[in-house]
Amino acid sequence: MSLLHLTIARRYLLGKKSHNAVNIISGVAVAGIAVAVAAMVVVLSVFNGFRELVQSLYSAFDSELCITPAEGKYFTAGQADSLARVFQQSGKVEALSRTVEDQALILFRGHPQVITLKGVDDRFADVSQIRSILYGDGIYQFQRAGVEYAIPGFNLGQMMGGPNFSHMQICAPRGGERINLADPLENLSVAEINSTGLLFSVNQPKYDDHYLLVSLQLAQQLFEKEGQCTALELRLKPQSEAEVKALCPPSAVARNRYEQQSELLGIMEIEKLLAYVFLSFILVVACFNIVSSISMLIMEKRADAHTLSHLGMTQGGLRSIFLLEGQLITLTGTVIGLAVGSALCLAQQAFGLVKLGTGENFIVQDYPVSLHPLDLVFILITALLIGGLATLWPVMKVKY
Repeated sequence: MSLLHLTIARRYLLGKKSHNAVNIISGVAVAGIAVAVAAMVVVLSVFNGFRELVQSLYSAFDSELCITPAEGKYFTAGQADSLARVFQQSGKVEALSRTVEDQALILFRGHPQVITLKGVDDRFADVSQIRSILYGDGIYQFQRAGVEYAIPGFNLGQMMGGPNFSHMQICAPRGGERINLADPLENLSVAEINSTGLLFSVNQPKYDDHYLLVSLQLAQQLFEKEGQCTALELRLKPQSEAEVKALCPPSAVARNRYEQQSELLGIMEIEKLLAYVFLSFILVVACFNIVSSISMLIMEKRADAHTLSHLGMTQGGLRSIFLLEGQLITLTGTVIGLAVGSALCLAQQAFGLVKLGTGENFIVQDYPVSLHPLDLVFILITALLIGGLATLWPVMKVKY
């Protein structure tokens, strides 16, 4: 394909045709592609927005990097101390917290309720943003004068009686035994916890419905794991994740915030991929108009093609002209669609044109959108590929 082929194709696209139907069908093809591409931009950006919203919710509770055992659930005291020294001596870690997380029971109005108990040390507030999601008039504390305090997730706390639930018994199986729901009090370690007057809310059922925060010492005693922990949670210096991960021995696994919630975020990525595939099929349908437009153009320009053929243009050259014509139609529609879709997304970000709803049942009132340049590149490539394939079928039948 040469500059001559491109020049002729551009003149065919913009020039006046003897039959207005050719212009109308070409315009419909451009409009159809533009609408399909704009829809792809908007829908994929909405998926990006929801994904980033969910990540922001979890980031208030999850640490920047979580180190867990590669095998088993607990680090021994020696393993935890050794790993902590390695990370702290690297100069890449700003804060480190030891935590214990396991299942336990609370005795609520005489009925056992299975919860996830998380024991945290004094540095947990430094590696997470837990203080930013606390609700109530109490004080953030887990131990004072030998009294143990607890902070439940928002929904769990409401079930327990609200932020000021007074005191309650918490139980865990001894010696690693499984909880026997038929007789939950058999062979259980029991401790008493008191209310701090606070609840935390991540706006995610995984945490708000099931998690209860207590002191690290109480959790270790309850699970009979003195000095041990299930995770080292880190807050890193900027651009240090790869280096800190490289410090982990084979006996430990390092996971960032995305990897800690990989199951949920992975499902969201699959949903985004399925939406992309579905919208690509819509784009295929829109590109069928190109077949009609190019077919009619080929018939209209038959005399021109004969003239070019007599002047020495090869069969391949003639096909290149009409192939470029189809690509110009596709490119025009795609560029318009990208511009319109991007403008809609930016307008939604700036003005919140489309609402999710109002009231406390909604985390955000406006549909979250996030425009990713890489998505625009993939959409452009997809549209040009589909448009090229749609053009290829009528063009290959050109014979003069």
